[in-house]
Amino acid sequence: MEVTYNVKLENLLKGSDNEPKIVIPEEKPPYSLETKIKVLEEESYALKKEFMNETLTFLTTTNEYGVNIITGISSTIYIPSELDQDSLIYRIVTGEKGRENHEMIDLNTIFDVASITKLFTLILLLKLDDLGYLSLDEKVCDINPDFQGLEDFTLNDLMRLHGKYWTDGNVAKASSKEEAERILKTIHLTDNTRLKNTYNDFGAIIIADTIAKRMSQVHNKELTYEDVLKMYLLEPLGMNHTCYNPTTDNVSGNGLGTNIVHDPKARALGGMCGHAGLFTNSTDLMRLARDIFAAMDGKGKVLNKKIVKKLGEKTFPNGEHPEKGNLGVYVKTKDPTKESYVSKQSSNGSFAHQGWTGSVAIFDPNYRVHQSILVNSIYSSSEKEQIKNDKPVFYLKALKHYKERVIDIGLKMRYVKNELDFCKKLQEEENNQLGKMFRILRTLPY
Repeated sequence: MEVTYNVKLENLLKGSDNEPKIVIPEEKPPYSLETKIKVLEEESYALKKEFMNETLTFLTTTNEYGVNIITGISSTIYIPSELDQDSLIYRIVTGEKGRENHEMIDLNTIFDVASITKLFTLILLLKLDDLGYLSLDEKVCDINPDFQGLEDFTLNDLMRLHGKYWTDGNVAKASSKEEAERILKTIHLTDNTRLKNTYNDFGAIIIADTIAKRMSQVHNKELTYEDVLKMYLLEPLGMNHTCYNPTTDNVSGNGLGTNIVHDPKARALGGMCGHAGLFTNSTDLMRLARDIFAAMDGKGKVLNKKIVKKLGEKTFPNGEHPEKGNLGVYVKTKDPTKESYVSKQSSNGSFAHQGWTGSVAIFDPNYRVHQSILVNSIYSSSEKEQIKNDKPVFYLKALKHYKERVIDIGLKMRYVKNELDFCKKLQEEENNQLGKMFRILRTLPY
C-alpha cells in the first residue's frame, strides 16, 4: 500500500485523511481476531499521522532570524512485505525545489545527495570484487598508474579510510577539468597507518576512477564511471532516475537553481565522481532498499548477504570514529559522544549516509525498514550570521531530531505491520476453513 502526500504546503497543513476512521468495537481483552486487526489498523493510521506531523514540524521550523531551515522535502518510510506484495510506502513530498526556484517538488524530482554518492561507490566496488573483476587487496597503482603516490595502498585501504593523503594544490579551485585532474594525480600519502580511519573524500574519488580504468580493460572499450555504475547497479535495479550531470531541470537540493552539482570538487572534476555528484529520488532509493533487503534472504538481483554485511560493517568500533564504517558510511555505535545517522534502536548491521546538501538515506537490513529524507537545505545569503555550514542555523539539530523520530516511527510501523500481516493471514485461514466446512455441509443430505 502506498500513501503519498504530494500537495501544496498550505493544503497539507490543513490535514488530509486518505483513510476512513476505524471504529473499534468496545471489547475487553483478549480481543477477537477481527477486533485485533482493527486495533492494529488504527495504530498504523496513527503512526502515519505522526509521521506527517513530524515532517510538517521539520518543514516549517525557522531559525532565530525567522529563516526556514528548509523549504522543500521528500520524506519516505518504506517497509517491504514478503514477495514485495502489500509493501508499506508512506511518503510526503511537498514544498519548493529551491529558495529561488518556487516550483513545486514532485515524485520525479531528483535531489543532489552529495556524500550519499559514496554509498553507491561502495556498493559497486563490493559488487565488482564479488564478481571477480577486481580484488580489494589489489594495489591501486597496479590498476591505475595515475596514483603512484599512494605507494602500496590497496582498494581495501581506501575503502576502510586508512592513512592520510593529500594533493599538491586545491582540486576544488582548479580553473578547468584538466587542471583538476592534474592536481588529483599528485595525491600522495602523508600517513600510511592502517590502525585507524580518517574520513577523506579523495579515497572515493580514486576508487571510482580506478573502477573505470579496470572495467574499460575488461570490456575492451572506454567506459566512464557512470557507465559502469549503470551497467552493474542502476539498470539491473531499474533505478532510472539516478544519474550524474542531469539533463532534466526537475532537480532540487543543490542550492544553485540549476542542474549542476553543488560539491566544489565534483564540479571541478566534471560532475562525475565517486564521492559526490549523484542525483536521485525516493523511488530509486526504495528500489535499492528492496534489493538490499532481498539479499538478506539470498534473493537480491544485484546484491548478496556478504555485500550487505560489508555495508554495515563496524571497521574500527574502538577507534576515534566508531560511527564511520567502510568509505565513511555511518554505522551503529555505542559511543554516546559520536553522532551517527543510524539510530541506537536500529539493528546491528544498519547503515546510513548523509550528504553536505542535507539529505539522508537510512537502511536497516535486519528489521527491513528504509527511510530517506531528501531536502533543499542549501541556502545562499550575504547575511552570513544567518547560516552555518552553508545551511540555516540549527539545521543539523533539527535534522537529527527529525531523523530520530522518523526511525522510531518506522520501527513501530514495522512491528505493527508484522502483527497485522500475521493476523490477516490467520483470518484468511479461518475464512478458508469456514468456507470449506460450509461446502461440506451443503453436500450432506437433510
